[in-house]
Parts: sequence; structure tokens; C-alpha cells
Amino acid sequence: MGHTRLGRLPRTKAWNAVAEIYANAGTDLDGSDPARSDFRHEVTRIADAAMAAAVVQFEGAKRDEMLGDALFLLTQVALAARRPDRDDALALLGVSFDAVPNPVTLVAEVNRLLDDAREARSAYSDVGEMAQAALAETLSEWFRGRTVDLFSSQPEQFWRSMHDLGTQKSFGSVARDFMGNLIARMLNFHLSRIVAPGGDQHLLRGAADATRFRQELRQHSRERALIVKSFAEGWFSKREFEHGIDKASARRFVAHALKKIVDEFRKDRAAT
Repeated sequence: MGHTRLGRLPRTKAWNAVAEIYANAGTDLDGSDPARSDFRHEVTRIADAAMAAAVVQFEGAKRDEMLGDALFLLTQVALAARRPDRDDALALLGVSFDAVPNPVTLVAEVNRLLDDAREARSAYSDVGEMAQAALAETLSEWFRGRTVDLFSSQPEQFWRSMHDLGTQKSFGSVARDFMGNLIARMLNFHLSRIVAPGGDQHLLRGAADATRFRQELRQHSRERALIVKSFAEGWFSKREFEHGIDKASARRFVAHALKKIVDEFRKDRAAT
């Protein structure tokens, strides 16, 4: 379970190509090359610097309690929905629905719980903020991706989606998506700090470039996180069956998942 290797992961675009879109240094969609950016000759350096900074941040993230809390909360929400007393189980977590249960309220409640945890610790970190945003995005995407049943009420569809979230296979998918969303935020964060416009220099000329960059970054990051999927499936099932999942075990999972991702990053950097 802990030693899954996928070999060289398939990618639609190398990281350099994704960074090239952000730096406004690549070709247009029609194949033309207007030499738009002074950054065009520095794409390799920029991409490598952003990746190196992200690796350092990932190494430090192993000790970030807010990241562990986010993953723990994801596991508990997934497990609570499969219990006969699902409302009470969610209430014990601090999740409550004032009216009809729905995805928007669930995501808002998860955000509130993480806000409360951060305030209780009087601690703030960039990683913790990114993890909170990544979790909200992951849960929202999960519900958006579910098939709409025109013959079921909104609460029925909500609870069905919640129930499905707690399966071994589904948790592996959402854990991959969570880590992928976190990777995307980290890479974007460091890329934006390294590539800064100045004078007449402009980045991402318009909505088309911005959309293209977000799509490629999302795909690239999800593929980076693919190595976590099978590990998460096995861990979720085995840990819950044998011991139950607590915050300490969730933090150990995060540390191991991050190590897998960092190892892949380093292999790719060494190969370029």
C-alpha cells in the first residue's frame, strides 16, 4: 500500500510549457509567435525556480497542522455520511444545516471549522490557507461532478453523493483531487512571485490566456497527484477498519503523500 509506483506519469504538457503560458512567452493558439514577452528566453529558469520553491514548501508542509486538519476533516465528512446516524455524526464534527442539506452549506461549514481551528491555534500559514481553499474546491467539484437525478429531491441527491464519497475508490479520487488542487495553488503562488510584470511588461494578455493557463495548470497538477490515489484508497480502508482515523493518522498520511509527490518532482527535475 505504501510503496505504489506508477513509473513516469503521463502529462499533457510539461511544467515548462505551463509556465510558458503564464509568462506570456509562448505561441498563440493559431501557432503564430509574436515574441510577446521578455521572459520568453528565461522560461526554463523560471519554471525550474518555481518548481524548486514548491518542493521546499511541500517539504515544510509535512509539519503543517492546518493541512493535516483539512485532510482529517475530509475523511470524517466522508465517513459520517455512511453512518446510520449521519446527521448526528456530522453534528459531532460541528457541521450543521439550518435548512435543507446542500453542498454550498456543507462547504461553508467546512470552511468555518477550519477557520475556527486556525484561530484556536493563533497560527497562520500559506500552506494552511491553500489547503483550506483546496478542500473547498475539492468538495465543490465532487458535487458538481455527480449525475443529476430529475426524480429525486435535492436532499436525496445530496445524501446519495455524500454516501458515495465515503467509499474506498471515491476517497482515493478526492484525495488525489485535493492534493492536485494544493499542488496547483503552490505552483501558481511561486510562479507569480518569480514572474512579475514591470514597466511595459504584461502577463496573460486576456481571458483566453488566463483560462488556458488555469486548465493546463489544473491538468498538470492532477497528474502530479495521481501517485497518491491508490495509496489513499488502501490507507482509507485499512486505517478505518483497523484503528479508525484520527488527526495524528491523517497528518502521517499527509506527510507520506507529500513525500511521494516530492520524490516525483525531484525525479522530473533531475531528468530535465
